[in-house]
Amino acid sequence: MAIYLFLRPCRMNLGKKKVYFKGLHALRFFAAVFVLISHVEMIKGGLKVNNIYGNETFFAHALESLGPMGVTFFFVLSGFLITYLLLVERSRTNTVNIKSFYMRRALRIWPIYILFTLIAFFLLPEFEIFSHYYLSPLIDDHKSTKLLMYLLFVPGFVLAIFKSIPWAGHLWSIGVEEQFYLAWPWLFKLKKRLTVSNLFAILIGIILIKTLFSGLNHYQLISLWVKEIVAQSKFECMIIGGIGAMFLIHGKYALLTSKMTKSSNLIIVACIALFITWFTPDKLNDVTHLIVSPLFLLLIIGVSQGEKRKLLEHKYFIFLGNISYGFYLYHMVCVVLIIKLMPDSINYWCAHNPNGVWLMNILYYVGALILTTAISAISYQFVERPFLRLKTKFAVVKSGKS
Repeated sequence: MAIYLFLRPCRMNLGKKKVYFKGLHALRFFAAVFVLISHVEMIKGGLKVNNIYGNETFFAHALESLGPMGVTFFFVLSGFLITYLLLVERSRTNTVNIKSFYMRRALRIWPIYILFTLIAFFLLPEFEIFSHYYLSPLIDDHKSTKLLMYLLFVPGFVLAIFKSIPWAGHLWSIGVEEQFYLAWPWLFKLKKRLTVSNLFAILIGIILIKTLFSGLNHYQLISLWVKEIVAQSKFECMIIGGIGAMFLIHGKYALLTSKMTKSSNLIIVACIALFITWFTPDKLNDVTHLIVSPLFLLLIIGVSQGEKRKLLEHKYFIFLGNISYGFYLYHMVCVVLIIKLMPDSINYWCAHNPNGVWLMNILYYVGALILTTAISAISYQFVERPFLRLKTKFAVVKSGKS
């Protein structure tokens, strides 16, 4: 009986109402903040400012791992939401409108991605404040090729083949999502009887391909850059999110879903994810995302299906979730500005105060958080929103908070 309850179907209502998942705006923003936190110390090191990443301490490792954790969460969340919307669309219309799908993705992703790419390539290098002792001299090396790769949404190729574009290396993850979006909707359009088993088969296939490329690189049968390009493509995280969406929409594991809505269970899952990320040996770094992705999926489902989410649904968290994409794009530039524009008087006082190091770090982190939020809000209001209004014209399934 217990097994039956655990597996008992409870199909979601796929009527004409809007698709909206409670609490995910807040989680999206928290993930973006995790990335910012990890990059503050990295940027401090690049700018020759005292940082903890040079120390072989647990705290340094824990802080550094927050970035990959936040990006992995983004991937799982993206796969979950996109797959859910595709399933609802196919249920209502018996097909998937590929053109509308691509238009929605382009109107959401392209405007500020292209804007920031152009800023990184042409505007930031003109300011001494953004000069980088190691990366900046390399920006003109194969510049046209690098720009083309960014505009074709394969910035990860630049990271693997050349060197990172200063303050824009993190755009590799946006490229991975765009590559995933290129193929994913066709699966739902062309295969009418798509099952969870099909998605698991694709997941296993991708893992095997990645394992093969890793082995080929180990025996020096392929170049390192080829292995790195394959390793960057975290399609498996998004597929795991898609599997969760399919489970949810078909009402499978209803009892598990109900148990995950409890705050205590959500906290336990979050702690397990942190523990795994922090204590996984370095040799297993390439598989950590596979281990934590199912846990992030449980968090996503548990938070979104719970009834009591008043705090996470507060209007400020809704707003912060809306600007989280811009937050992710702009945060590195904002961290540089905060560090380099810190008044000399404050730097001097902190350098001669027993607790000055802690105070300086608080100023860096809080300042970067505030400035990134402010710039992201301006971007959302004046750059993104006009495109988002246009995006609604291509919506087959209405989504978002009513």
